[in-house]
Amino acid sequence: MGENSKTVRLGILGCANIARKVARAIGLSPNATLCAIANRSKEKAEKFAAENGFPASVRVYGSYDQVLEDPGVDAVYFPLPTSLHVRWAVMAANKKKHVLVEKPVALEVAELDRILEAVESNGVQFMDCSMWLHHPRTAHIQDLLFSVPLSANNSIGPVRFIHSTSTMPATPEFLETSLLWDQPNQTLATIHCSFLSHTSMDLAICGSNGSLHLRDFIIPYGETIFVAGIRDCGSKPSTKWLEISGKTQLVVDAVNKSLELGCKSVCL
Repeated sequence: MGENSKTVRLGILGCANIARKVARAIGLSPNATLCAIANRSKEKAEKFAAENGFPASVRVYGSYDQVLEDPGVDAVYFPLPTSLHVRWAVMAANKKKHVLVEKPVALEVAELDRILEAVESNGVQFMDCSMWLHHPRTAHIQDLLFSVPLSANNSIGPVRFIHSTSTMPATPEFLETSLLWDQPNQTLATIHCSFLSHTSMDLAICGSNGSLHLRDFIIPYGETIFVAGIRDCGSKPSTKWLEISGKTQLVVDAVNKSLELGCKSVCL
């Protein structure tokens, strides 16, 4: 367990580039430590560990199963291709490992349901890697929108319009996606995601009494980890993140359906 009994011990399945950033974040976290890394090629895992300066205490494996069998691993992070998530996330949950999955979590809602069923039946925590949800600014925005009385001077008031963009340049095979959200209470939202545009992370929220603008709303954040409370204090896994990931997966499925229909609009 180390000097701090509340430290959460994480294992990583796969050596994708995004795992480099997450491994650095784990190293900077006061309540988490990286204890294992695995790849289907042990040589690649060893090279990955050396390139990223992992301490000698990090165990290097040549198969994913070895991480799941490691009793010194509390939680597992999956930077694997989406098509592999359901298999390994279900296996990890069945081994009583808490699960942190890269986004998108699954190829379709049916696969996500299999993952969520496994984590719930095994009493382990599930989260995906949508990091901006955990930033303190996001909580402050929620307070401005929902917690502050509408009569207060610093209230944005009832939300009328939301516009967000998340874009970055990539290779030509990627696509652009635009979503339109029209609620019965006169709230309209446009959400634009693209791998064909310059990097942008913009958010604008306009209400009856004010507006809010952010140019960098997608920022990694080290949230207090749930796993230690579950492991050490008998806490129950939070189900909030299951619901959020489920809604996200519905949007992903709608995007896939739109592509199948020749990029026609799809209503949720």
